[in-house]
Amino acid sequence: MADDIVSLSRLEAGRDYLAALDGLGFLTETMMWTIAGTGNNVDPELSIVTSFIERVGSNEIYELLFEAYEKAGTPSEIDPWIVSLYGSGTQFAHAAKGMHIVGGANLNFADGSQREFPDELWHGVVDRLTKPSWIYKLGNVVDDWTLQKRRFAKFQKNVHALSKPENRPQSW
Repeated sequence: MADDIVSLSRLEAGRDYLAALDGLGFLTETMMWTIAGTGNNVDPELSIVTSFIERVGSNEIYELLFEAYEKAGTPSEIDPWIVSLYGSGTQFAHAAKGMHIVGGANLNFADGSQREFPDELWHGVVDRLTKPSWIYKLGNVVDDWTLQKRRFAKFQKNVHALSKPENRPQSW
């Protein structure tokens, strides 16, 4: 069932999205696919924790994510409408940081690290659910405000420097 929710092609697109964000200078502390923990909605969202939320707020970040998408700076398979941003001080970020997953399967993460997890167990992150194979990065919060400011300025500059291709549709 979980393979139907987040397909292999979507998992690959998520890895490409993380690489694109990293290349643009975005500060991704945690990134994973999640679904709602209650109700019938199984539409996945790409959940990202970033300290940029506390620095500049979500509106400015979403504007830059949409701009990067429209200028083909991020993969076309990941529309920013399915991305949810969480600040490093949110319950989601603390729950993700506190995930203690131990067990059987070795998984290779997009950042090159390898971790050992049980074979495809569901894990709760506040009101969301995830699976180990849906997790790209479980990182530490970056508390250095000077570093955050520099990284955001780099991200902003790099996104603005992208040029829009002729064939990329506008998302909104």
